[in-house]
Formats: sequence, C-alpha cells, structure tokens
Amino acid sequence: MTSGFDIYSGQLVADGIDTTAPLIPFDKTGAITDLRVLDGVMTKIGKMVFKQPKSFIGPIDPIFVKGGMEFGGASEIVSIVDSPPNAKEDGTCVPRGQPDITSQLNVANFAYACDVDIRDSVLRKYVNTSGDLASYISMILGTPTKRISALKYQAQRHLVSNIFDGTRTISSNTKSDESGTAVTYSSGAITGYAGKIEHETYTKTTMTLADVRTFCSKIEDAYDAMKFENDQYTKSGSQDFLASTPNLIIENSLLRTMDRLTTAVTETHPSVEEKASIRLGAIANLIKIDSFDTPPTNELYPTDTIGAVLIDPETFREDMLNADVESERCAKKRLTGYSYRGESILYADRSVPAYAITLGYTEPA
Repeated sequence: MTSGFDIYSGQLVADGIDTTAPLIPFDKTGAITDLRVLDGVMTKIGKMVFKQPKSFIGPIDPIFVKGGMEFGGASEIVSIVDSPPNAKEDGTCVPRGQPDITSQLNVANFAYACDVDIRDSVLRKYVNTSGDLASYISMILGTPTKRISALKYQAQRHLVSNIFDGTRTISSNTKSDESGTAVTYSSGAITGYAGKIEHETYTKTTMTLADVRTFCSKIEDAYDAMKFENDQYTKSGSQDFLASTPNLIIENSLLRTMDRLTTAVTETHPSVEEKASIRLGAIANLIKIDSFDTPPTNELYPTDTIGAVLIDPETFREDMLNADVESERCAKKRLTGYSYRGESILYADRSVPAYAITLGYTEPA
C-alpha cells in the first residue's frame, strides 16, 4: 500500500486538469496567478464563504451605566456634598438647613459616522446564489458596527486612565485609514476622577512577593474605608460610600504576574498562599483589560503607570444622544445605503468613591 500522497497529486482529488498538472497544489491555499483554461472556458468560483465581522465588546463596556438623551447636547450630574446641619428653629415644625451641592457638567465627546452602500452592480459580479446574497449583505452591514465597537473600547479605556489631573497631547490623523493629514492636539486641563491615589515605586517587572502582598493589602484597606461614608475617596469632596460590590479594573498581565508570585514555591517561600486574583476577587468584581492608557501628564507623577483602579459601580456613565441608524427617506433604492451615526457622552462621576494605585513612581526632578 502506498503511504505517501505523491501518487494522488495531479489527479481529480486535487481537481486537476491533467493527470500530471493539478490546477493548484493540494496543500497550497489561495489562488495562483496563471490559471489554465479548460476547453476555452474560464474557471468560475463555485462557492463563496462570507465571514461575518466580529464586533469586540470590551470588558469595560458593561460597567458603564447607560441611558438615552432625547434632547440637548450635555448632561449634568448633581450630588450633595454633606448631610445638612440643622439650622436654628425658625417657626417651622422641624429645624432645617441648607446642604451644599456639587455639580458636574458633561458634554458630548464621542461620535461616529460610518456610511455603507450595497449596489446591484457589485452583487452581479460577486454573488452566485440567494444564500450568498444574504451572507454578503449581512457581512457588509456588520462592518460599521465592528468599527464603532472597536472605537468605543479605545475611548472607554482612554477615559478610565484619567485617574489624576493633567494634560494630554495626542497625535492622530484626519482620516482613520491614515491617508489624511497628521494632526496633533492638546486635550487641555483634564480633571481626574480618583479621590485617593497611592504611588508605588516598583513596576510589574520588578514586583516581588512582598510587593504583591502590599498591593493587595492596600486595595483591601481602601475597600474597607470606602464602605463607610467619608469624603476622602471622592474627587468632588462629597460624602459618599460604597452601596454595593465595587469594580476593580486591572491589567490581565499584571494580575497574572501577581498570581504566579503568590503561588510560587521557593526556598524563601515554601508554602503556597492564596492567589492574588482570588484574594482581590473576594472584595470586588475583577475587570481584566489588556492595558491602561498612559495617564495624563502631571509633573508630580512623571513616570507613573496605572496598577489598578477600585471604583464604585456607578462611576462610569454613557449618555447616548438620540440617533437614527437609517435616515427617513421616500426614495426606494434597488438595494440600500445605511448611515451609522450617533453621539454619546462618556464620563466618570467624580462624586462617587474611586481609588487607584500607580506603579513606577519616582520623585519629580
């Protein structure tokens, strides 16, 4: 019995045009440039598989509290700074006082406009069956939503990284495919949302087992303090506390590093202790991301990177302004054109508890 494949190469197993001339080698993928002609008839694609775009919904998106906005281009969030003290009785039944409030104004800062057209002329060339038609249209219509979801995750990650005050200078392009003109712009003054930040000198690559223990202990201590009403963990100075389980945002690679350190068995660490992820997961919902953005530029923290952020579940919000996926029109097209357009206000509520740890801190020059 022949064990090799050589005897079959070039036969109809490989859909060859001759016993010694296969149309394309069996183990090669893709098309070749010099297709031979069968009896004067050009070869035709017999089957098409349209891969549907996969939209990436980042791990940060579920923690954004979402709501729609019918009118206006901005939203405001108002909170009481402290419980009002009783004023002197003024003839009413109950002594009353005037509480101080703090207000945060948020303006639309996220928008998208993706247009897509599907035309008969394209379909006549590339679609063979009714099944191909449905798959092709579905694939094309899924492309803008894939783009929008990718854009939103980057915007959310960018916002989450604004833990302290500072500025940003961003290099971009007038067209997302980089065919436009390079532009650089400054964000201006950024107000961070973390009420309390602790700065550690070690980094992810220099972290030791002792550092991991300190890291976890500080998050646990912050959690214990945030459960009681105080103004030490709110950026606005409001009295607030955690009413439910907080979210802990951390890079997956850092958490993996800490898990490996806490479970390693060495001469100086003969016993296996609880994993860092289990220890932290006991007090918070772990939101593992690929990476934080570089935090805003601040001369007090010139080399800091973000280690973890412990936040109230209602810290991040998205107010979605009213937007139609397809504009109303009377003209009937043979197929269709869609316009995916919308706006949102992405922001962090600075009146709720938020705590952060940074790594790599050095004293400013």
